[in-house]
Amino acid sequence: MGSVAHQIKGILEDNMFMRKNYQRFATLTKREMEILRLVVIGRKRNHIAEQLNISLHTYDTHRKNIRTKLEAKSLADLMRYARAFGVMD
Repeated sequence: MGSVAHQIKGILEDNMFMRKNYQRFATLTKREMEILRLVVIGRKRNHIAEQLNISLHTYDTHRKNIRTKLEAKSLADLMRYARAFGVMD
């Protein structure tokens, strides 16, 4: 039962994270969501800018705005949001 209890605990923690952070996540624009998805799947900065047909400066601005809105301090924080809110699906 230890494994099942651990899984349930993880689900409950994810649910709490989503409930606590939904309003913050909802402030992201469509473009910011697109950039977040590409960042968390491991795309490089220059590839993202090229793929979205934006300058590196614009990419940097979007990335800064994403981190500010989500109060994310690391890539791991961004990945947690992406996983919790289905950005990588």
